[in-house]
Amino acid sequence: MRFGLCFAAVLMLATPAFAEGPVCLCGPAGFAERCEAEITRNADHLDFTVDTPQCSRVDWYLGDTPLATMVKGGFEMLQLEDIEEGTETRVRACRVCRSETAPPPVPVEDVLPIVRVAPLYPRSALATGTEGYVDLKFTVKANGSTADIVVTYSTDSIFERSAKQAVSKFKYKPRVVDGEVADTPGVEARIRFQRD
Repeated sequence: MRFGLCFAAVLMLATPAFAEGPVCLCGPAGFAERCEAEITRNADHLDFTVDTPQCSRVDWYLGDTPLATMVKGGFEMLQLEDIEEGTETRVRACRVCRSETAPPPVPVEDVLPIVRVAPLYPRSALATGTEGYVDLKFTVKANGSTADIVVTYSTDSIFERSAKQAVSKFKYKPRVVDGEVADTPGVEARIRFQRD
């Protein structure tokens, strides 16, 4: 029973972290990133140190009991009484909370292919029955066209020119970030050359 009362006290003592400054959202969708935390045990209190000044939630154990403490400004002190000597404290996780005043994450719409042009099969490859593929990397511009086309791998260099020409005619629905269309570098495609 004594332990149960102590744990309730720990949770109540953690609440002042919410009282000053902007409120932090620490629900499942409210975490911005991970952080590092350390717990130092003293005679009558615990010191929580976090590697960021941002509002953070430290999940930790007192013995085998899981607890959570809010830390603001990189440091929080919790008064503890009647905790048995030798009871272990350890950090389970530390996560930076998204501020209530911060804008919510903006969804990013990825590029979507609209027009794909089939490549011309090189005559010399047709004559010899050669098949293969070409991997390419390129930028999808804000207007949906392709640029900066480079070959990253090909099974036969005979296919490269035709593959680049095909990709140069591709059209995409561009990526949308914060409601604005944007260039998207590093888009990849594989162009296959197979006889029917």
